[in-house]
Amino acid sequence: MSYEYDLNTLLELGNEEYHAALAMSSTKLRDYATSPLLFHHRYNLRDMPFEDSPALRIGSIVDALVLEQSALDGMIAVIPSEVLNKDGHRKGGAWTEWAAQQGSKTMLKPEEWDDIRSMADSVWACPPAVTLITASQHQQAVFWQDDDHDGIIGKCKFDGVWDSGFFDLKTTSDSLPDFRHSVKRYNYMTQLAWYAIGFERVFGAWPQWMSWIVVSKVKPYECMVLEPSGDNIEKLARQHINNLLDRYIAQSESGDWHNEKYSEVVSYPVDAYSFGGL
Repeated sequence: MSYEYDLNTLLELGNEEYHAALAMSSTKLRDYATSPLLFHHRYNLRDMPFEDSPALRIGSIVDALVLEQSALDGMIAVIPSEVLNKDGHRKGGAWTEWAAQQGSKTMLKPEEWDDIRSMADSVWACPPAVTLITASQHQQAVFWQDDDHDGIIGKCKFDGVWDSGFFDLKTTSDSLPDFRHSVKRYNYMTQLAWYAIGFERVFGAWPQWMSWIVVSKVKPYECMVLEPSGDNIEKLARQHINNLLDRYIAQSESGDWHNEKYSEVVSYPVDAYSFGGL
């Protein structure tokens, strides 16, 4: 089976080209893990597109500011004072003319841009994050073919990678100690497992380490490096990905995209905190 990109090889691709490439990604797999019906509508029927959000845009800007500053010119526009009134509101024609020139750029007030730069500064103030960033290649994509699962083409794009492991840069609205809630909420372990599979295709071995560089989007804009640990991570990750792909192939063949976990009554354990801690 031929493919438009070299397989099992690190490639430098811009975000637009990477996202346009037809392949199974960690985002698709996380959506499938959340709900097969969601996956069906978003990727097969294409009647449920992603909704842009300020949170996603801020995360992308922080990524670029830390890892790929050359991409910033096409991403942001800092609002100049001359297109705003003294009270900070948009100044009629001056605003309209300026905004029309910005296209799809994210328009930021100077104080918003200062906050984002403070987030990036927190990364460079975190020694283990600096070690990972300075030692790795950034924004590297890989495509691979999974012959054990109907020849599915997989893809992932590492924020940072070298021959022993990889990291992913995350921004969070949670406090850093509460980032574990984001891991569960956004199914980041599925993403981590998928990236590990991609890493293995490039380097021929399971990664020795996998890390998140986590940046808080709330003051005081702290940063930490979080590395999941455990003797059975590789086994659990492989089982998880294989189970998801097996289910995905079966549902693709049957055309039945309902979510089996809702076929029975779902139990909701209740404790005192369910009633406000009374």
